[in-house]
Amino acid sequence: MELAVDAETLALKISLISIRACYCADMEGPNNERWRDLCEQAAVEQDPAKMLKLLIEINDILEEKEKILKAEQMIYESKKRTDAA
Repeated sequence: MELAVDAETLALKISLISIRACYCADMEGPNNERWRDLCEQAAVEQDPAKMLKLLIEINDILEEKEKILKAEQMIYESKKRTDAA
């Protein structure tokens, strides 16, 4: 399946992924190296459809990490409230 990509859509995807990447910059584990490798590939990819596929994969990895970080934050805050009571 060929993905049609316009410059505006691609720019938006890159912006959103950049925000997530900053948030997850200290990511540890097997996906750390994977998303960084994908970023390196995307940085030099000339084909917009291939770049979009890379960006989608990067985004998926970062979204998963973001979910984990949010869950950890909720646990921390819950424990903090329990300890304060």
